[in-house]
Amino acid sequence: MSQKATIALILVLGAGVHLTELTTPNEVIFDEFHFGKFATHYCCNHQRFFDVHPPHPKLLIAGLGWLGGYRGEYNFGQIGQRYPNKKILFLRLLPAVIGTLIPLVFFLLLSEIGVSLGGSFLGALCLAFDNGLVVQTRAVLLDGFLVFSVLASIVCFSRALRAQSALNRWILVLAAGVFVGLAVGTKVLGLSVFAVLGMMLIEHWLLEREHWGRWVLMATIVFVAFLGSYLLGWYFHYKLLTLPGPGDAWYVPTGHFFADLLTVHKHMFSANITLRAEHVYSSPWWSWPLMLKPIYYWQGGGGASIYFIGNPAVWWGGFLLFALTFMTVAWKGMRNFVSADKKLWLPLLGYLTAFLPYAIITRVMFLYHYLVPLCFALATGILWLDGYSGLKDTIRSKIYFIIGAVVVFFFLLLSPITFGFKVPPTYWHFLSKVFLR
Repeated sequence: MSQKATIALILVLGAGVHLTELTTPNEVIFDEFHFGKFATHYCCNHQRFFDVHPPHPKLLIAGLGWLGGYRGEYNFGQIGQRYPNKKILFLRLLPAVIGTLIPLVFFLLLSEIGVSLGGSFLGALCLAFDNGLVVQTRAVLLDGFLVFSVLASIVCFSRALRAQSALNRWILVLAAGVFVGLAVGTKVLGLSVFAVLGMMLIEHWLLEREHWGRWVLMATIVFVAFLGSYLLGWYFHYKLLTLPGPGDAWYVPTGHFFADLLTVHKHMFSANITLRAEHVYSSPWWSWPLMLKPIYYWQGGGGASIYFIGNPAVWWGGFLLFALTFMTVAWKGMRNFVSADKKLWLPLLGYLTAFLPYAIITRVMFLYHYLVPLCFALATGILWLDGYSGLKDTIRSKIYFIIGAVVVFFFLLLSPITFGFKVPPTYWHFLSKVFLR
């Protein structure tokens, strides 16, 4: 299969699981209770509010919702509350489109770090059929934006470093910076992607040994584009929220752009480190690769439920491959895995910088915080399997087929609690005993 045909297939698979029946369930799902309200403030009532995260994805969701005709009809009163019409489609649509694109961007990332066409397709298949990622991108939730923008920034910067045309190079560098801005504009921990981009720049400079001025210019453009896109989100935040609202309990803007910006970041940081509220479905960071604590998102009638739980083949299998790769590198030394075309260091660094910061965060956290590290764990394991395992091509192709089949099997097995299907009591009992303990 050609690369173009593979890309088309990835898009079809992603669209199939994300864009089908987006208004089902037509009720508030988990943190739509929060983010739906925030989007409504932006598009419709313009009352000030406060959130511990920056505004960028909420602004984008609100914008598409308004274009689709949403005018603040919902109050997002509680989880399970019924929506009075089907306009929730336009609030869920952008997260679903992002979810559709994530497997494609992951495919491109794997190609960039030296994975074969077959291995890259396997990686895309894992994300297209990861139940947790599908749940998170079929509702008015934010983490899909973080995953997409982190991966997209690395892909754009990698291609910029290889670009032959100066125009293409600077367009890609600019795009990389904008995607970093979206990543940080989703959650401040998106800043970790700078570590990966910085190492990519250093590696390329060491290999090419060209004049340092070009690399300084690239780094500067990325940072300026990041800063510009990040500040632009805050500009619209203050431009749209002009009326008194619940956010005034935290602080009232003075109208001095930069002073207000410093104040809001101070409050965001303070709120994050002092958030001690307990939650029955919270979980410690070290437990996420093992999926010990799935999250109950929604309950309907007739045995219908939605849980955030990943595909076991993707989460457990991906972590096992990552652990084997990490131990192999630690045993043999990183120098044995340095290659011009196979960049094993990149997903390893991406995993560590995206995952380890959670170890020092004391606020309540949830399983979905692992989605970005999950992608890097998968990329690490697949690259090792594809380029360093020593398997013959025919054997490796069979292994890819088996892994892909297992991924699809588990996706279908857990699909009732991914899409909220009604299931017989015996099936629900099976799922709860095996996966939801």
